[in-house]
Amino acid sequence: MLTLEKPNYIFVDFENTQELNVRSLVGQPVRVVIFCGQSQNPKIPLSRVRELIALGECVEFIDSVCSGPNSLDFQMAYLAGRIIERDPNAFIHFVSKDQGFDAVVNKIKSDKRCASRVDSFAKLPFMKSILTGGGARKETVESAGNQLSVIKSRLSKIPAANRPRKRKTLASHIKSQTDIGLNDEGAERIIVQLIDDRSISVGDAGSVSYHFE
Repeated sequence: MLTLEKPNYIFVDFENTQELNVRSLVGQPVRVVIFCGQSQNPKIPLSRVRELIALGECVEFIDSVCSGPNSLDFQMAYLAGRIIERDPNAFIHFVSKDQGFDAVVNKIKSDKRCASRVDSFAKLPFMKSILTGGGARKETVESAGNQLSVIKSRLSKIPAANRPRKRKTLASHIKSQTDIGLNDEGAERIIVQLIDDRSISVGDAGSVSYHFE
C-alpha cells in the first residue's frame, strides 16, 4: 500500500540524475538522501537550494567513499538494507534512471518490504496523492488566522525528530509554504503567534521545542 503513513526515504542517485524537485515534499514525512560521486562537484540552482533548506534536517548529502564503476550504486543498496533492517516499515524510493536498481527493488519486495525506482520526483508513488490533496488535505490560506492554523497543522504532522529545530530554520520552513506566501516579516509573525499560544517555545540559543502532543 502506498502511503505517507510509512517513513519514506528518497535515495537520489545524483551521478545519474541531477533533478532535485523537492518543493512538494516540504512538510511531508519524508527523508531525502542525495548520493554524490567521489569526484562529483554538484551545481545546484539557487531556487533548489532554498527548497532543500526548507526541508531542514529531512535532507542530507552523502559522498561516495570510493570511485569506480557502480560504486555509488552499491553504497546506496547497502544503506537501503541498513534502513530496512532498522525499520522494516520503511519505504525506500530510488530516484535514478539506472535500471540496475530494479534488482534491489525486486529483492526488497520479495521480502515483503516496500521499495520503488523512478526516474524523476514527479513519478514517486505518493506524489500524485500530495499534489491532488489525497494524501495531505489542501487548505485555503487567505486570512492570518487560517495561516496560523495551517502552519500548526502541517508542523504537527511532521515526525517530531524531523521538525525544524532552530528559529531560523523554522522561519525558512514557513516561508517555503508557497500556497501561503509569507515573507520574512510574515514568517516571524507566525512564530510569535506559535509562541504566544504555547505551541512552541524558543530557547536563548534559538532552539525550538514543540508542544503539539
